[in-house]
Amino acid sequence: MQRTATSIIVCLIIGIIAIIFLSGTLMTGTEQVEKELRDILKKQQDAWNQNNIKEFMRYYWNSPDLTFQAGNTRILGWDALLARYQKNYPSGGMGQLEFKDISVKILSKDLAYVLGRYHLTYDNKPPAQGLFTILLKKSPEGWLIFHDHSSS
Repeated sequence: MQRTATSIIVCLIIGIIAIIFLSGTLMTGTEQVEKELRDILKKQQDAWNQNNIKEFMRYYWNSPDLTFQAGNTRILGWDALLARYQKNYPSGGMGQLEFKDISVKILSKDLAYVLGRYHLTYDNKPPAQGLFTILLKKSPEGWLIFHDHSSS
């Protein structure tokens, strides 16, 4: 009888430890995803500030189904978005980008969105600023932006 009670207590302790461990793992997983998404924004900001549009674009889904909206314009596809950036921000004219007020929302293990503000400063023209919402999905290549909506 005493042996059975001891076995039950040991099983309960192991179960509690497992629950605590799994709870910590789930929390850490969420924190890890948020860190990955914030790191992407930091890498994009750095690429922009180095006048490297192609590196900035590396974090967008390279697909004709990528969507970008700004103002009254909708761009469809990675190639079209790259062309827009190259036209509107010629080499050396990209200014300095800063992302602010970032809020990461994880919807599932492979879907998230990020809200934030952007601020662009230039040497020879007024600054530009606005809000953005990006939707990201986890792919074999990592987290990629599949929709970007920016407003000024």
